Amino acid sequence: MLETFHIQEGDFVAFSEQKNGVLIKPKRVADPDDTLTPEEAKKVRHALKQMPAGKARPWSEVKHDLGL
Repeated sequence: MLETFHIQEGDFVAFSEQKNGVLIKPKRVADPDDTLTPEEAKKVRHALKQMPAGKARPWSEVKHDLGL
């Protein structure tokens, strides 16, 4: 029956009451829009290495590099 709803044991689900019953939808723990691409993650790792050496960059430059 879980296959019918495209969920697996252990998945998170959201319930919402509807006029004609209950709506059950798969729930993502991490929103894909909130995750970093491999290129973005590489830039973050590089920045974290620079911080202890006092080579921090202004946030405006970092946002520009990330395309924000």
